[in-house]
Amino acid sequence: MLLLSIPMMALPSPRTSLFAPTCSLPPVGEWPLDAPDDTGAALERAMRGEMIALVWSIPEGDFFELYEQGVRTAAEELCSTVAVYTSYQNNSLQGALADAALADGAVAVTYNLGDSAVMSAAAARAVERGAGVSAFNVEIDEAAVARLYQDDAAIQQFALDQAVKDNGERFEAIYVYPGSNQAQPLDNRKAVWDAFLDEHKGVISDSCVGTLDVPIAKQNVPLIKRALEERPNVTVVIAPYDEFDEAAVAAVREAGREGSVKIYGADIADADIALMTAEGSPWVATVATSAIALGRAAVWAAAFNLAYPQSRPRSWSLTPRLITQEELLNEGISTVAQLGDFDTIDATVTSMGRSVIKLKDTSNLPRLTALTATLAGRQDDQPQGSRPRLPRR
Repeated sequence: MLLLSIPMMALPSPRTSLFAPTCSLPPVGEWPLDAPDDTGAALERAMRGEMIALVWSIPEGDFFELYEQGVRTAAEELCSTVAVYTSYQNNSLQGALADAALADGAVAVTYNLGDSAVMSAAAARAVERGAGVSAFNVEIDEAAVARLYQDDAAIQQFALDQAVKDNGERFEAIYVYPGSNQAQPLDNRKAVWDAFLDEHKGVISDSCVGTLDVPIAKQNVPLIKRALEERPNVTVVIAPYDEFDEAAVAAVREAGREGSVKIYGADIADADIALMTAEGSPWVATVATSAIALGRAAVWAAAFNLAYPQSRPRSWSLTPRLITQEELLNEGISTVAQLGDFDTIDATVTSMGRSVIKLKDTSNLPRLTALTATLAGRQDDQPQGSRPRLPRR
């Protein structure tokens, strides 16, 4: 969810590819549809044997590794190849890579992070060529792009609600934040924090600390530690990104404040669970949307926009979940896989400005094709629609 600066001379190749080795897309006629006129044929014809591209800035941390895993899983589900194009926070390069993905044969593309103007222009070019496009963590000014949201406001609000539940209405806190216009999700969450402070006059927080310099966790430890040393009455640290949480845990320990400071964070991975469940850990709660589910949904959203262009645009909003240290310890949870159905897609999808369906995992997605086609005023399983179809390679 972050944009990072790395010298371009040290960059490896910006692209890697992997052919999806398995295929779980049901053949035409085997879709469990409520609407018999829609066979799901458009989705199969649009994606089987085709390539989908992930175009993003540099990912650092467990969240992005899991996100890419979700992208690759969805490509397998759709019987497609997947290619990953990484720009390492070079905005102009990311726009060029978005175009290169289409030139390389991608029929669908999903963007993660980047400059809004650059990626909006790239999206417009992709849509003009007939590609299916989705975007996460970047504002795209193009009506035909499917937007993917993990509800940053809810992620931050759930954490703050838990902080009040644990600490009451009066406490002193440190908020970890690197400054505005560096990462959209962090800006979104900071806005919730600002509103929270306006409504909770008993909560004291004089300033924010934080940086996105890499390595992120290591660079933030001394900043948070210094703030703890300067403010001995702090009992709460709000760190809305798991790299910040890792840094906060280390800073609390180095400052000798274990037992007196609680950390409320965001994101979840196996390494995060290990930190939360370690003896004496100050990280007591996190709020997360499954990165795997987000990656999968990003691919499915782009695929549906390709196969069913008449019912675009669509908004996919995935539901976050509060996870407490108490829950993890009481249930003996040590991996994300043990969090029940956490990695399934749990989303509200809208089309034409209306709520279409509350869906749970890809087993329900075929029903979405029928409903979105109906909202568009037609039942049509043809992928061509109103925009040109990319030529097959």
